[in-house]
Amino acid sequence: RDLEILRRTVRTRLNVEMAATEEMVKVAASIKPACVTLVPERREEVTTEGGLDVILNQNHLKRIVAALRESGLAVSIFVDPDFDQLKAITKIDAALIEINTGRYADAKTEDLRALELTKVEHAARAGRKLGLKVAAGHGLNYENVVPIATLPEIEELNIGHSIVARAALVGMERAVREMKALLTVAGSTARG
Repeated sequence: RDLEILRRTVRTRLNVEMAATEEMVKVAASIKPACVTLVPERREEVTTEGGLDVILNQNHLKRIVAALRESGLAVSIFVDPDFDQLKAITKIDAALIEINTGRYADAKTEDLRALELTKVEHAARAGRKLGLKVAAGHGLNYENVVPIATLPEIEELNIGHSIVARAALVGMERAVREMKALLTVAGSTARG
Protein backbone atom coordinates (compact mmCIF):
# COMPACT_ATOMS: atom_id res chain seq x y z
CA ARG A 1 0.00 0.00 0.00
CA ASP A 2 2.77 2.48 0.92
CA LEU A 3 4.57 1.73 -2.34
CA GLU A 4 1.44 2.54 -4.33
CA ILE A 5 1.09 5.87 -2.49
CA LEU A 6 4.74 6.61 -3.28
CA ARG A 7 4.22 5.83 -6.99
CA ARG A 8 1.21 8.19 -7.16
CA THR A 9 2.90 10.95 -5.13
CA VAL A 10 6.33 11.28 -6.78
CA ARG A 11 6.02 13.36 -9.93
CA THR A 12 9.68 13.80 -10.72
CA ARG A 13 12.76 11.66 -11.22
CA LEU A 14 13.15 9.42 -8.16
CA ASN A 15 16.62 8.22 -7.17
CA VAL A 16 16.46 5.76 -4.27
CA GLU A 17 19.56 5.43 -2.11
CA MET A 18 19.74 1.89 -0.79
CA ALA A 19 21.92 -0.78 0.71
CA ALA A 20 23.19 -3.49 -1.62
CA THR A 21 20.95 -6.24 -0.22
CA GLU A 22 18.58 -8.75 -1.78
CA GLU A 23 15.72 -7.30 0.27
CA MET A 24 16.33 -3.81 -1.10
CA VAL A 25 16.59 -5.15 -4.66
CA LYS A 26 13.04 -6.48 -4.25
CA VAL A 27 11.81 -3.14 -2.89
CA ALA A 28 13.45 -1.18 -5.72
CA ALA A 29 12.10 -3.59 -8.34
CA SER A 30 8.58 -3.00 -7.05
CA ILE A 31 8.90 0.81 -6.76
CA LYS A 32 10.62 1.21 -10.16
CA PRO A 33 12.49 4.47 -9.47
CA ALA A 34 14.37 6.16 -12.30
CA CYS A 35 17.63 5.18 -10.61
CA VAL A 36 18.97 3.50 -7.50
CA THR A 37 22.20 4.51 -5.84
CA LEU A 38 23.95 1.82 -3.87
CA VAL A 39 25.39 3.19 -0.63
CA PRO A 40 27.02 1.59 2.39
CA GLU A 41 24.70 1.31 5.37
CA ARG A 42 25.76 0.60 8.90
CA ARG A 43 23.31 0.52 11.79
CA GLU A 44 25.31 2.99 13.86
CA GLU A 45 25.44 5.66 11.12
CA VAL A 46 23.07 8.59 11.12
CA THR A 47 23.98 9.24 7.49
CA THR A 48 26.35 7.62 5.02
CA GLU A 49 29.92 8.28 6.15
CA GLY A 50 31.81 7.23 3.02
CA GLY A 51 31.58 5.55 -0.33
CA LEU A 52 31.07 1.86 -1.01
CA ASP A 53 34.20 -0.26 -1.02
CA VAL A 54 33.73 -1.65 -4.51
CA ILE A 55 37.09 -3.44 -4.54
CA LEU A 56 36.33 -5.39 -1.36
CA ASN A 57 32.71 -6.16 -2.33
CA GLN A 58 33.13 -6.59 -6.07
CA ASN A 59 31.50 -10.04 -6.45
CA HIS A 60 28.52 -9.19 -4.25
CA LEU A 61 27.98 -5.83 -5.96
CA LYS A 62 28.21 -7.40 -9.42
CA ARG A 63 25.29 -9.73 -8.51
CA ILE A 64 23.23 -6.88 -7.00
CA VAL A 65 23.84 -4.57 -9.98
CA ALA A 66 22.87 -7.37 -12.39
CA ALA A 67 19.62 -8.03 -10.48
CA LEU A 68 18.73 -4.33 -10.46
CA ARG A 69 19.51 -3.89 -14.14
CA GLU A 70 17.48 -7.02 -14.92
CA SER A 71 14.55 -5.22 -13.25
CA GLY A 72 15.04 -2.35 -15.70
CA LEU A 73 16.67 0.03 -13.23
CA ALA A 74 19.59 2.38 -13.75
CA VAL A 75 22.21 1.76 -11.06
CA SER A 76 24.62 4.26 -9.55
CA ILE A 77 27.38 3.53 -7.04
CA PHE A 78 28.19 6.02 -4.26
CA VAL A 79 31.98 6.05 -4.17
CA ASP A 80 34.82 8.02 -2.63
CA PRO A 81 36.98 10.02 -5.06
CA ASP A 82 39.53 7.22 -5.48
CA PHE A 83 40.76 5.99 -8.87
CA ASP A 84 41.09 2.32 -7.85
CA GLN A 85 37.46 2.31 -6.67
CA LEU A 86 36.37 3.89 -9.97
CA LYS A 87 38.21 1.24 -11.98
CA ALA A 88 36.50 -1.48 -9.93
CA ILE A 89 33.11 -0.01 -10.80
CA THR A 90 33.69 -0.73 -14.47
CA LYS A 91 34.01 -4.43 -13.55
CA ILE A 92 30.57 -4.62 -11.92
CA ASP A 93 28.67 -3.23 -14.92
CA ALA A 94 27.39 -0.05 -13.30
CA ALA A 95 27.33 2.88 -15.70
CA LEU A 96 26.80 5.66 -13.15
CA ILE A 97 28.66 6.92 -10.12
CA GLU A 98 27.96 9.46 -7.42
CA ILE A 99 31.23 10.84 -6.09
CA ASN A 100 31.19 11.37 -2.34
CA THR A 101 31.77 15.08 -1.65
CA GLY A 102 31.54 14.64 2.13
CA ARG A 103 35.21 15.27 2.88
CA TYR A 104 35.13 18.38 0.70
CA ALA A 105 32.01 19.63 2.47
CA ASP A 106 33.42 18.90 5.93
CA ALA A 107 36.87 20.46 5.33
CA LYS A 108 37.73 22.89 8.12
CA THR A 109 40.34 24.97 6.27
CA GLU A 110 40.51 26.48 2.79
CA ASP A 111 43.67 24.46 2.04
CA LEU A 112 42.00 21.21 3.00
CA ARG A 113 38.87 22.12 1.05
CA ALA A 114 41.01 22.88 -2.04
CA LEU A 115 42.74 19.50 -1.69
CA GLU A 116 39.41 17.66 -1.42
CA LEU A 117 37.99 19.61 -4.37
CA THR A 118 41.00 18.51 -6.44
CA LYS A 119 40.31 14.87 -5.50
CA VAL A 120 36.68 15.23 -6.60
CA GLU A 121 37.77 16.94 -9.83
CA HIS A 122 40.27 14.16 -10.67
CA ALA A 123 37.72 11.46 -9.84
CA ALA A 124 35.09 13.13 -12.04
CA ARG A 125 37.53 13.37 -14.92
CA ALA A 126 38.65 9.75 -14.45
CA GLY A 127 35.05 8.55 -14.19
CA ARG A 128 34.16 10.24 -17.45
CA LYS A 129 37.25 8.77 -19.16
CA LEU A 130 36.19 5.33 -17.93
CA GLY A 131 32.83 5.86 -19.66
CA LEU A 132 30.79 6.46 -16.52
CA LYS A 133 28.04 9.02 -16.05
CA VAL A 134 29.19 11.18 -13.12
CA ALA A 135 27.11 12.68 -10.32
CA ALA A 136 28.28 14.10 -6.99
CA GLY A 137 26.80 14.66 -3.59
CA HIS A 138 26.94 14.50 0.20
CA GLY A 139 27.14 17.56 2.38
CA LEU A 140 26.64 20.01 -0.48
CA ASN A 141 24.84 23.21 0.48
CA TYR A 142 24.28 26.82 -0.54
CA GLU A 143 27.76 27.84 0.60
CA ASN A 144 29.92 25.11 -0.95
CA VAL A 145 28.08 23.85 -4.05
CA VAL A 146 29.41 26.23 -6.70
CA PRO A 147 32.98 24.84 -7.02
CA ILE A 148 31.60 21.31 -7.41
CA ALA A 149 28.89 22.44 -9.84
CA THR A 150 31.49 24.08 -12.10
CA LEU A 151 33.21 20.75 -12.79
CA PRO A 152 32.18 19.96 -16.39
CA GLU A 153 32.27 16.17 -15.98
CA ILE A 154 29.61 16.22 -13.28
CA GLU A 155 26.15 15.86 -14.82
CA GLU A 156 24.04 15.73 -11.68
CA LEU A 157 24.20 16.90 -8.07
CA ASN A 158 22.37 15.37 -5.13
CA ILE A 159 21.60 18.12 -2.62
CA GLY A 160 18.30 17.17 -1.00
CA HIS A 161 19.09 17.66 2.68
CA SER A 162 20.30 21.24 2.36
CA ILE A 163 17.34 22.29 0.24
CA VAL A 164 14.80 20.71 2.60
CA ALA A 165 16.49 22.29 5.64
CA ARG A 166 16.44 25.71 3.95
CA ALA A 167 12.81 25.18 2.96
CA ALA A 168 11.89 24.86 6.64
CA LEU A 169 12.91 28.52 6.98
CA VAL A 170 11.91 30.10 3.66
CA GLY A 171 9.55 27.61 1.97
CA MET A 172 10.29 25.01 -0.68
CA GLU A 173 9.73 27.26 -3.68
CA ARG A 174 12.25 29.87 -2.52
CA ALA A 175 14.77 27.25 -1.34
CA VAL A 176 14.72 25.57 -4.76
CA ARG A 177 14.84 28.90 -6.60
CA GLU A 178 17.91 29.97 -4.58
CA MET A 179 19.75 26.70 -5.28
CA LYS A 180 18.85 26.85 -8.96
CA ALA A 181 20.27 30.38 -9.13
CA LEU A 182 23.57 29.16 -7.69
CA LEU A 183 23.70 26.25 -10.12
CA THR A 184 22.89 28.52 -13.07
CA VAL A 185 25.82 30.77 -12.18
CA ALA A 186 28.04 27.71 -11.74
CA GLY A 187 26.91 26.30 -15.09
CA SER A 188 27.75 29.56 -16.83
CA THR A 189 31.17 29.55 -15.21
CA ALA A 190 31.82 25.95 -16.27
CA ARG A 191 30.91 26.71 -19.89
CA GLY A 192 32.60 30.09 -20.10
